Amino acid sequence: MKRRKGFILIIVIFLILSASYFFLPEKAVAPIKSTAQTASRPFESFFYRISSKTANFFGSVVKISSLNQENRALKDRILELMSENSALVEEKNKNRVINQEIIANPLTTDGRQLIVAEIIGRQPTSFLQSFTINQGQEVGVEIGQAVVYKGILVGKIINRTEKSAEVSLILSSQSIVQGMLEESRTMGIVKGGLQGLYIDNIPQDLNFKKGERVITSGLGGDLPKGIIIGEVDKLITPKSEIFQTFSLISPLDFNSLEIVFVVK
Repeated sequence: MKRRKGFILIIVIFLILSASYFFLPEKAVAPIKSTAQTASRPFESFFYRISSKTANFFGSVVKISSLNQENRALKDRILELMSENSALVEEKNKNRVINQEIIANPLTTDGRQLIVAEIIGRQPTSFLQSFTINQGQEVGVEIGQAVVYKGILVGKIINRTEKSAEVSLILSSQSIVQGMLEESRTMGIVKGGLQGLYIDNIPQDLNFKKGERVITSGLGGDLPKGIIIGEVDKLITPKSEIFQTFSLISPLDFNSLEIVFVVK
């Protein structure tokens, strides 16, 4: 109760002083004004510090928010630059492969046109059998055309649409290519399958020579003559057979191919 009466008394005194400040002459209220200013200075200092800290706090919040926005923008820009850099690297690699093919492939000197194609699909149920490329009939891809990489036979076109085509690998069990031993000029048939790549129908009297290169013979009209298929590895038929069969090794890693070239 005493505290309440004291608080009421302070309010009344404050009201009287306020009224006197407005209605009494300047000289009369000057001492009161001076006393009030002196008494209020600690409060002014206190509230100034509070307001300053509050302003600094909200200023820091605004700055942190701005920094977060800048940070997000920088991260987005970094991702954009990484994507652009990756695209440039891929384009550089593609151009390097194309230049190497133009230099290494003898077909280009014979006036043959090479269509650059990227592998866009592989059949998961047909291991090393076929894949799909991103070029089709609209650029001149036709069934039966040879597909090469670094001048070495990869396979041939077995199906095509306007914008894509299917390539059957020479390792496929369905693949049959007319081949020829480069040095002896002996003709044979190159096939694929689970046992790998091989050439058969080689006469028994031909001496086996490991490392001899096998190329396309040009017979049948589908594939140009002289495309490298692989090298002779070993004899896989007994000597009692009428014809010999040699296993072949292709220098290509068919699983790592990304770009190939269709011989037009």
